[in-house]
Amino acid sequence: MPSLPDHAFTITGGCNCSAIRYKLSVPALADRPPTHMKIHLFLPPEQAHKDWRLPTVAVCHCASCRRGFGSVVPAMMQCPAYMLSVSALPVESTEKTEDVGTGGFSALTPRKSAGDLDDQRQAEFRPAAEVFKPGPQSGNTWVRFYHASGCLPDAARVFCGRCGVHFGKAYRITEELLRFMDKPAGGWDEVVNVNIATVDDGLLEQEWMEPAAQAFGSLWGVPWVVKTVKMGGDEGQA
Repeated sequence: MPSLPDHAFTITGGCNCSAIRYKLSVPALADRPPTHMKIHLFLPPEQAHKDWRLPTVAVCHCASCRRGFGSVVPAMMQCPAYMLSVSALPVESTEKTEDVGTGGFSALTPRKSAGDLDDQRQAEFRPAAEVFKPGPQSGNTWVRFYHASGCLPDAARVFCGRCGVHFGKAYRITEELLRFMDKPAGGWDEVVNVNIATVDDGLLEQEWMEPAAQAFGSLWGVPWVVKTVKMGGDEGQA
C-alpha cells in the first residue's frame, strides 16, 4: 500500500491558468492527526484496522464524487484545512500568469516546476479555511463555489472561475456528519478534499502519490473502473 513520506514536506499545485495556487504543508508522521472518517464504514476489515493518518490519498467511487469531480476515477487528498494555504489572484489583477487551459500542444506537456514562482506572486498565501469558502478573503478573487441543493451550508465544491479547474470539496465537520465521521481530537473541524489532478506534475509523478485506498468500490463502483484502478491485488479496496 503506497504511503506518504514520513518526514515533513510540502505538496504544491494549482489550476491551469495559475490564478489559484496552493501549498499543502504535511508535517512529520508523528504530528499527523488520525483520520476523522469512520474507516470501518468505507474500507474492509483488513484495511480498517490500520493507522490511517491525514493527509490520506484515496479514490472514492461514490456517485457524488464521480460526478462532482467530472471523472470516473475521483482521486483526492483528504486533509485538515489548517495544513493548506491558498493564493488566489483578484479578478482585477494584472499579474502575468500561465495560460495553458484553452488548447495548443504546450497545454499537454507536464509542468514539473510550476511552483517555482509561488514566492513571487502578488496574492499572498492565506489559510484555506479563509479562501476556500465564501467570504471576504475569496469574494474578489477567481475562487468560485457550488452548493448542491441538498448540501450542508458549510460544504462547497471549489473551482477556478477563470479556467474552470475543480479543486475539490471544502467542508466543516458538523453534527449531521457524525454518522460517518468522528470529531477530530485536535480541535480542528474544517477539511478539504483536494483533487490530486491539480498537484504539480513533478510531485504527482512520485510513487507515494498513488492512492492508498479505494472507498465504496464494491458498493457503488463502476465495475470496469474498479478493475482498472485495482491496486496490489485486493489491497485497499472496499
